[in-house]
Order: sequence, then structure tokens, then C-alpha cells
Amino acid sequence: MFKVFSNNKIIAGILALIFFLVGLFTLPHYGINWDTINHLPRGQVYLHYFLTGKRDFSDLTPYKSYWQNPRDLSPDKSLSTLKSP
Repeated sequence: MFKVFSNNKIIAGILALIFFLVGLFTLPHYGINWDTINHLPRGQVYLHYFLTGKRDFSDLTPYKSYWQNPRDLSPDKSLSTLKSP
């Protein structure tokens, strides 16, 4: 009975490891989706709360909005002149 139980644990562990590795290696292939615009600011708020413990989010930096001209496939040329803080 213990032999069967340990085999089941080994199989479950191998399957869990395979699932984790597939998820880890395919992570870079996920891109921006239609609902990303809702999740990115909320993620910043959660990160701020977990790092500082503050429930007041007035000290967050303003959200920078980037957009692309729908008639042009290349990014906006003015973005290349912006410097990061």
C-alpha cells in the first residue's frame, strides 16, 4: 500500500514540475491583451500596498499613457526622444 502511495506522489510531483516548467518557459510569449489596460494600474496599486502597507495611494506617480496611431504600424516617433527619470 505504501509503495502505490509513493508512486502516486512521484507521478504527481513530475506532472506538477512539467506544468510549472511549461508555464515558466512560455511566460515571455504572453503579450498585451485587451484587458491589460485595466490590470496594469490595479497591479501598481497592489504592489504599492504590499510594499508600503499604505491604503492611501495619493503618492503614486501619475500613470503614463502611451498610444499608437491606428493607421501606422510603427511606434510614435516622439517616444524615442523621451528620457526615463
